[in-house]
Amino acid sequence: ELQECGGFDGCENLKVLNLPKLKWCDGFVGCQSLTKIDLPSLMEVGGFSNCSNLQDLHLPNLMKLVNNAFESCISLKIVNLQKVTEMSVRCFGGCRLDGLILPNLKSILYNQSSTEKICNIEEFVVNKLQVDSRVFSCIEPKQLFGMFKSIRLDQITCQAVLHNITQYYKDDFISDQEEYIHEETCKFCNGEIQLCFEQLRPMSVIIKSTKTQFKQIKQINLQKDLILEKGNVINQIQNKLNS
Repeated sequence: ELQECGGFDGCENLKVLNLPKLKWCDGFVGCQSLTKIDLPSLMEVGGFSNCSNLQDLHLPNLMKLVNNAFESCISLKIVNLQKVTEMSVRCFGGCRLDGLILPNLKSILYNQSSTEKICNIEEFVVNKLQVDSRVFSCIEPKQLFGMFKSIRLDQITCQAVLHNITQYYKDDFISDQEEYIHEETCKFCNGEIQLCFEQLRPMSVIIKSTKTQFKQIKQINLQKDLILEKGNVINQIQNKLNS
């Protein structure tokens, strides 16, 4: 019935962690013999960094990956966490993953010291990705898509940081101070990252339209060729009759 646990940092003899009722855990840093984690009820995880022999994760109900959760777990290859919606930007830092599959990921959490890429992986699979604008504060646009060898995204939403700012201004009707919400846009997209991707849709429409026009032109040309061919046949018959 244990639902929370921790305090096992550096445990040399722990090989498999199997606690069916556990919902939260931390404090397994540097457990070098740990090879498998089987925690079917776990909702939030952290503190497994530097478990260098960890290969197998069975976390079917995991919702949140906190900071440095599996950092430098170099034996992890494929991570498939279907229910994770929130992760730290460095929770897989230093890993050598071949695949990271997070189909319900909505938010990547950021802290001031974590501006590196998420991890060195071959494949990053998400459907819709929502990130804090500060994630891109130290990343140039060309570096974003250089992070991974292949990226498959249906949608990226860059969430601006909101600040309460007191503004003083005067006009014909108002001569008092007014507080308003200011959105701090990120350097990468200037608050317009969705526009960048939405521009692909009209492009595809233009391409489709162009193909249609080309097809129509091709049909017209074929009709011209047939008419010319028929005309040549008629001329040949008339010439034979006249001769």
